[in-house]
Amino acid sequence: MFYSLSDKSDFERVAKNGQPFFATEFGFKIIKNNLSYNRYGIVISTTIDKRAVVRNKIRRRIKESIILYDKDLKKGFDLMFLVRESVKELNFSQIKAKIEYLFKKARLLL
Repeated sequence: MFYSLSDKSDFERVAKNGQPFFATEFGFKIIKNNLSYNRYGIVISTTIDKRAVVRNKIRRRIKESIILYDKDLKKGFDLMFLVRESVKELNFSQIKAKIEYLFKKARLLL
């Protein structure tokens, strides 16, 4: 199940206090949430691409990659994914591999 960060205050809390883990194309900040599940937020600025179609395509690929690994992750965290412009050149399998690398780097995979 994919639970989203919804409130502006949630995003601000993760942005301010979260521990960063980054690869070259994107990364995430993570903080404990005291819940029995993880919540995710994906931030893609208009500086990546002005077209919403392109930004949503990137968002869908990242979201699907997260869903594939969610059942194998430690629970009780808020994660905010921050995307850089170079992510546009990646296909789905490359995004999935980068997300796996970041989850391992953060020691979230069980």
